[in-house]
Amino acid sequence: MTKMRRLGIAPVFALGLGVAGSCILPEDPLEAGDGGSATIADAAVADASGNGDAGSSEFFYSSCSEAEFPTDLRDSIEAKLADYPFVPGAVVAIYHPSQGYIVASYGLAHVANKTPMPVDGIFDIGSVHKMFKWIVMEKLFESGDFEYTDLISTHLASPAIAGATIYDLTAHATGMVDIGNNFIEDILDKNASGGLPHEYSYEEMMGFLVTDSREGATNGMVNSFAVSNGYNYSSYGPVVAGEIAEALTEKSSSQLVRELVLDPLGLTSSSIIGVDAFPQRVQGYGDQAATDAYGPLPDSIMASVSSGNEGALFSTACDLLNFSRAISDSEIEFLAPLTIESRTQEVYDIPTYLKIGRGMTNYYGWGTGEFWAHAGDGMSSHSSMMGYNPSNGVRAVVLTNLSPRFIDQEHGIHHDIVAIANAYYE
Repeated sequence: MTKMRRLGIAPVFALGLGVAGSCILPEDPLEAGDGGSATIADAAVADASGNGDAGSSEFFYSSCSEAEFPTDLRDSIEAKLADYPFVPGAVVAIYHPSQGYIVASYGLAHVANKTPMPVDGIFDIGSVHKMFKWIVMEKLFESGDFEYTDLISTHLASPAIAGATIYDLTAHATGMVDIGNNFIEDILDKNASGGLPHEYSYEEMMGFLVTDSREGATNGMVNSFAVSNGYNYSSYGPVVAGEIAEALTEKSSSQLVRELVLDPLGLTSSSIIGVDAFPQRVQGYGDQAATDAYGPLPDSIMASVSSGNEGALFSTACDLLNFSRAISDSEIEFLAPLTIESRTQEVYDIPTYLKIGRGMTNYYGWGTGEFWAHAGDGMSSHSSMMGYNPSNGVRAVVLTNLSPRFIDQEHGIHHDIVAIANAYYE
């Protein structure tokens, strides 16, 4: 049983960066015109043979095949995917209290080889990994390791932000800029020879922050920004939070994700670079990093980047759906009820766009309906969205093997599929 304690004001929202791609099959270039004719095939629906009980004995775990995917829902999603003919393939997993777990795959895992997308395909989840990192912070907070009112300087010498608290850090209220071109260019340079990714130290990451010279900022800090009274999204936030977690526990941030989240929840199909073996993944398409060419991600940047203390998390739709339920369902007793409630308390409301909460964002302004979630892409050839609607009980995961750069609206297909699932269960 999770230990209950007073919950401070701690909005958390973070987006990360990953360079990803996968090659479980030979990398044949995608021929011009193939995208429209070889994309959305008949949905491959998981059969109902799963036991629904795998994983940890202490917590629940479902194999995501408890019920047949409703034909009308599956067909609605497939029809929507037809509006995005350039998306090679997708996996969609949904949980609803009245339906249970369902999962379906659409399209192709490898275009040239006409390989159907498997329902258990492994994806680089990009920034969705930050949800795991912030849940680590929630677990440490519930254990009494820190207070959200602590000054960042109580735990770390860098970054030097006068008066900024851990609360400000998690609310993107410190004034730190987002990760910029100086870091991205270094990623491409260090990964030009292929192989496993360069692992950036915390000091290296803070070096990229303070040397950021973009317009409107000085030494990585937004000019004229009032700490605690403003909002400026920064991917450096989870890097700093991870360093605080390491200082508190004397364990790596990646180890903490495994010990406090993955292992207790039985998420055995998820792996972290730097802790686990590099996994085989579905082929990713769209080179967001180097050119506008549409094709398999080049070998030179095939590996996902490990940024500072973050590592890179790879997972399946089923593992992510179980995680989404664990952090939103008090009956599972993974998080305290007050923690769960506080995570969807609105901190910032950006009209017609986003409501910023704690570790996630309500994407109401992007057509999903109420959906507290996190999306992931970065420089990846995979893109993802995971979250839940506390009003109707829908939890949903959408994974695709195409960079969002090639979608008209960033994460448009993810938003559209979530909207279908939300409307289906209203």
